Amino acid sequence: MPTWRYSGVCRRLDLGLFYFIESRIFVNLGIINLILNAMLVQIHTDKNIEGGSRFSEFFTNEIKNELARFDEIVTRIEVHVTDENASKSSPNDKKVVIEARVEKKQPIAVTAHGDTVEKAFFEALEKVTRVLDTTVEKIKEH
Repeated sequence: MPTWRYSGVCRRLDLGLFYFIESRIFVNLGIINLILNAMLVQIHTDKNIEGGSRFSEFFTNEIKNELARFDEIVTRIEVHVTDENASKSSPNDKKVVIEARVEKKQPIAVTAHGDTVEKAFFEALEKVTRVLDTTVEKIKEH
């Protein structure tokens, strides 16, 4: 029986042919595997940021809630969290880069800095939402 990996957390619930992992449904048809509800969220941290399961779950849930309306065009969201000054404390030393992979388009990346990871994350999330809104409008115009 296959084990599916998602955002560094592995959970499996066997219901016949269906495997439910968080909010995703994976259908196993022998050799062919179909993935439904395509937006995948990946959280990456550097060695100076403690990124446990609560950290990942919180950011994943915030992204899914904020970007749910883009579910049909966004295939993957990658979040990169870094502390630019390592153990030293300075203003705006936390950096968050959010990269959105849009179907049939180039990836969209935004960067935000803040005193805390949360401030930088929410600023980057706001930026990527605005850019995705603009992208959707451009797609509708053509």
